[in-house]
Amino acid sequence: MTAAGHKSLRKKVRELEDLLEESKRAITYYQRISEESGKRRLREISQLSRLIEERRKSEEAISNAKEEWERTFDAVPDLIMILDGNFRIVKANRAMADTLGLAPDELTGLLCYEHVHGLDHPPLFCPHQRMLEDEKPHTVEVTESRLKGVFLVSVSPLRDRKGRVTGAVHVARDITKRKRAEELIQKANQDLERKVAERTHELYIMNEKLRHEIEERKQTEKKIRETEQDLKQQTEHLERTNTALRVLIEHRDEEKRQLQANILANVEKLIFPYIEQLEVRATERDVKSYLSIIRTNLEDLISPFSSQLSSTDLRLTPAQLQVADLVRQGLTNKEIALHLNVSVDAVGFHRKNIRRKLGLIYKKINLRTYLQQIS
Repeated sequence: MTAAGHKSLRKKVRELEDLLEESKRAITYYQRISEESGKRRLREISQLSRLIEERRKSEEAISNAKEEWERTFDAVPDLIMILDGNFRIVKANRAMADTLGLAPDELTGLLCYEHVHGLDHPPLFCPHQRMLEDEKPHTVEVTESRLKGVFLVSVSPLRDRKGRVTGAVHVARDITKRKRAEELIQKANQDLERKVAERTHELYIMNEKLRHEIEERKQTEKKIRETEQDLKQQTEHLERTNTALRVLIEHRDEEKRQLQANILANVEKLIFPYIEQLEVRATERDVKSYLSIIRTNLEDLISPFSSQLSSTDLRLTPAQLQVADLVRQGLTNKEIALHLNVSVDAVGFHRKNIRRKLGLIYKKINLRTYLQQIS
């Protein structure tokens, strides 16, 4: 090989070496670029995965929130509808659907005034109509026969992001029981007011009557005081009179005692001596018996026994007094009959009347014992 050939070969070798070196540098560069791109790609994929997971969770949360809202929406006992601006039902809860006898989905798109009120146009009191006119909330009390009750209906406007009214939330609360309770309370209040008025009138009459009674009582008390004064004067007069009477009675009692002493002295001086002489001189038994009776009677005459039997309360006849005296002395009915010259039956009749007047009928009390006790 010539020098020129070697030179050319060395040149080519150097070129190849340079090309190889450049290739190595290029490979190293592309390897570095590839590694950085792979890492960036992995980061992008990781970020995308996170975004996808976050979006999935957000969609799941939104779905759960929607389900929760729908459950809450259907759980509310009030009748709820969402209406658009043309009175069509966008959504209704379970309570409204059950009341109208349809499924919630079947109400979507229906006109509210047709299916709630059975009309071909909104009623005059329609709060939704008023809300569409002034874009303000409205509340009315509605009695609807189709819903079988009284409802408090509230309508609140729904707005889009630009603030324009697109519909309304329609809430109807059943206040039938409350209205009935209010009616009962009103009736009870009316009854109470009537009773209060009646009672007030009665109290007025009673007060008037009491006032008259108080006035009459004052007059009566005045008369009583006057009467008491008169009675006091009369009492003082009676006391003075009683004092005088007591003096007279004491004087009379003294005279009576003196009279009794005189009678006793006269009987003892003028009668008993002659009876004693007759008792000594008499021989017949009957005469002595009669004289004994005379003596006994005279002794009784000056003793309390005769005066007690002769009292006006007992009202014993003279014959009954004789029988009572002989019974007290212990004589039998037969002996009494001989002394009085009457029959035994007559004596028994007198004894029965004496027991009756002494209050001894149907009592196991001996008549002689009783007469001796009061003698």
